[in-house]
Amino acid sequence: MLLEIDWYLSHPQSKSIDFFFFSTPKPVNVFLADFAKQRINFLSKNLLFGTYILNRVAPGGNKYIVDLPTEPIDFQLFDQTPSPFIFTPDFETKGKELMGNLGISLSSPIVCFYIRDRGYATKQFPYQNQDIYSYRDSSVHDFVPAMEYLTTQGYTVIRMGRESDTQINSSNSKIIDYCFSSFKSDFADFYLISKAKFAICTDSGTTHFPFFFRKPISHVNIAGLHGLLHTKLVKFVIFKRYFDLHKNRDLTLTEILNSELAKFKDSYKFANNGIKFLDSTSDEIVGLVTQMHVNCHTSECTKIVLTDQNKEFQEMISRHRGIHLWSQIPKIWLDNNKNFLK
Repeated sequence: MLLEIDWYLSHPQSKSIDFFFFSTPKPVNVFLADFAKQRINFLSKNLLFGTYILNRVAPGGNKYIVDLPTEPIDFQLFDQTPSPFIFTPDFETKGKELMGNLGISLSSPIVCFYIRDRGYATKQFPYQNQDIYSYRDSSVHDFVPAMEYLTTQGYTVIRMGRESDTQINSSNSKIIDYCFSSFKSDFADFYLISKAKFAICTDSGTTHFPFFFRKPISHVNIAGLHGLLHTKLVKFVIFKRYFDLHKNRDLTLTEILNSELAKFKDSYKFANNGIKFLDSTSDEIVGLVTQMHVNCHTSECTKIVLTDQNKEFQEMISRHRGIHLWSQIPKIWLDNNKNFLK
């Protein structure tokens, strides 16, 4: 829902006669729903659902339905538009109270981590098979050394999310496991990322939170290439290794792009094609956040100088998709995976 609202408000189009409804009885995030109702025309589902279905099935009816993205990879619209969020005194007052409750100094720079695991989906959708998406999951334990490093650079680190099976194993008071905090809320989901310097994300829908506030991010453990997004907001990316059990080696980017693997979004399809995903190491994640910190230590992320390897990487993806790619691969990952670009 967050992506669709952001996309609609950011897109240069007339919105005077558009009407929307929530498809579920209860919005996933009430704070977002309240914000959306202030900016967009929402009516009752009971009133609009029949009209929506009629337009879907009637000849030519689709022209009356607002075209919103479904699993897009091109987010360059957000590079050209500011966040649609309107900061109010009440938002800031409640936010300062939240920061006090979490023990975060108002002067401390924040980094938010969004790490996908099975916890949220299995608890929210217990009757759906989540194994199909397990290739996108990561272990929070692999990220702890990177969190510890960032605290030595003066940051407060917040592991975001509503549900998780695994708590962070750290006694560092500058690392906050929001997933298990009594102060988590729909409001806090928005306030904390709105104050972050940048975010570290895995392949998850929660990436839309930093996008909503136009925060720079780095993507860790990209598996299916649908997780590779086209926007200046994504500064660095590192991949899960595509280990081919038949060839007994990691695949190169060229081999991935020239095969059906580049299109897969299903754990079973990867497995049936002999692909085992190997996560990025803790050292590689530390290397990524180190480069992200250096790049973002000022108020705005600075322009990154391209290496020859990253020029080649960007050109390969851009040719394959017909969309310019802005992201780079950190040096440590390229050093550890020297055959990836061959």
